[in-house]
Amino acid sequence: MIVHRLRSIILASFLGSILVVATVLIGACGYTPEELSRMNSSSERDNNTPEFLDNSELAARIHEFSRTKFPAHYSGVAISGNDSIKLFRKPGSNLDAAVASQFTEIDVEFIDSAYSLQSMEDITEKVMKDSSYWQDRDVSILGVGPAPDGSGVEVNVQNPSEVEQAFIKHYGPIVKLVDRGPAMFAK
Repeated sequence: MIVHRLRSIILASFLGSILVVATVLIGACGYTPEELSRMNSSSERDNNTPEFLDNSELAARIHEFSRTKFPAHYSGVAISGNDSIKLFRKPGSNLDAAVASQFTEIDVEFIDSAYSLQSMEDITEKVMKDSSYWQDRDVSILGVGPAPDGSGVEVNVQNPSEVEQAFIKHYGPIVKLVDRGPAMFAK
């Protein structure tokens, strides 16, 4: 019993780490707005750093503003070159006007999405909490996280076509199963 409990604790900790890594891997340009901001202000920045990092602080501010003020509509943000930012959101709010008036220093392209970041994070959390349920059915969840374009929650499993209907039945059409192989960790 203690061994089973210890395995559950280790698995939960491991899956929590995978969620963090998956969010980074799945996020726009491979980085969250917060990471882009840290990298942009880093003293270790070199000449090989992509130009899109110049707008990382602004992307992080737009992300925080939109997420806080419009949680039911905001989906994600992506840096698009050096002169614009893509903002993914569910239609039907004043988010576009609020962002356009608040952040006049850059062009923001507003793109429709299916789900808000808030709803995708809720499902991400449910999938993580259900990891033992899926493990009991011989399904290993290798990563999970919101798609930055608001298209749903990406769940990394082996052989997704074999279990896709079970996931959709359990969580609804918000889940998108992918097979990206095992998560890789930097040494």
